[in-house]
Amino acid sequence: MVATFCHNLVLTLMLKLILSSGFAHDRQTGHNLTVEDVEGFPLAAPILPPAVDRPVELPETQAQDNSPRALSFAELKDLIESGDTENIPHNKHIPNQLNECVPSQSSAPVRRKPWEVTHSLAS
Repeated sequence: MVATFCHNLVLTLMLKLILSSGFAHDRQTGHNLTVEDVEGFPLAAPILPPAVDRPVELPETQAQDNSPRALSFAELKDLIESGDTENIPHNKHIPNQLNECVPSQSSAPVRRKPWEVTHSLAS
């Protein structure tokens, strides 16, 4: 009975935690978590404290694809300081020159300033 209570308590806490941070998880992994996914996740062993490093096994439904992993702040800092910005995921290269195309002509009329507006008073 105590084991069932602990299991239900852990499931409830996992549901709250995962569903509250579901948006960030979905963006990073590309997998949309549902309540059924969380409830179906096996609780194989007793939960260890966070200080204990233990590999986490993901079920087949949550296997990650080969998308670039999220870099830590220290890794980003090292890449920027070393000038190796090509290895930063989703980093656009912006050329250091002006656009050489002919600028387009404005089709909007010039806005008048408040003191230039003529007020017509109906008599």
